[in-house]
Amino acid sequence: MKQLDGFTASNYQPETWAELIKNSGAKYSVITTRHHDDVSLWDSKVDKAITSLRESKAKKDVLTPFDVALKKTSLKTGLHYSLPDWSCDTN
Repeated sequence: MKQLDGFTASNYQPETWAELIKNSGAKYSVITTRHHDDVSLWDSKVDKAITSLRESKAKKDVLTPFDVALKKTSLKTGLHYSLPDWSCDTN
């Protein structure tokens, strides 16, 4: 999938990010789990779903490790799932 060709997650450090967020004084963190461009950060079972696991160079679920890292802190976790799907051609 062309749109995720450059996504490698090479600097992905969910534990470090969770600690940085906590140390900033935040009480919660919200991550977009599915973008309105039809990109999911986990292995969605939806037919024709574009996922970080299947279509990116990262070849991994990047949502679950971040959620697990947040749970190890006192931060509350918010998960944003974009309902609109701009990738569908309605013409």
